Amino acid sequence: MRLPREKASDASGDSGSPEIVIEESGSSGPADGIQSFVAKLSGTISRALDDMGSLEVSTYVTGDMTSIYVEEGQVIGAALRAYTRVALDGDTIVCLPERDGEIDRALLEIHAASVKQAQEARCELMRTIVEAAARLTGPGR
Repeated sequence: MRLPREKASDASGDSGSPEIVIEESGSSGPADGIQSFVAKLSGTISRALDDMGSLEVSTYVTGDMTSIYVEEGQVIGAALRAYTRVALDGDTIVCLPERDGEIDRALLEIHAASVKQAQEARCELMRTIVEAAARLTGPGR
């Protein structure tokens, strides 16, 4: 194994993080590459499934789009206006603001569209995971 070496600088002059180069002695064939790929894919699938326990959608508003950023999963510079959490078993929590006993219909439509899009993306991810797992464990594997 070699020690870390510095990457070449990019156009901005930033060298970034040190690059770790690992050289192993012995033969490394296609089977080793496939095993490594399957191990990485398995880890990725495992993390995705752990994250699928619930689906959360938060809708924020701000008067200055240039001042918002995300830090440690928290949105800074914007106000939370709607929140939905859907558990894997379908249990759902929806929080919407009201003013004078009325819900902001425009905000509700935007939030509902975001929830629908997130659910569709989640279904597609699940379909992809199932198909990948079936191919990896199917006949002849």
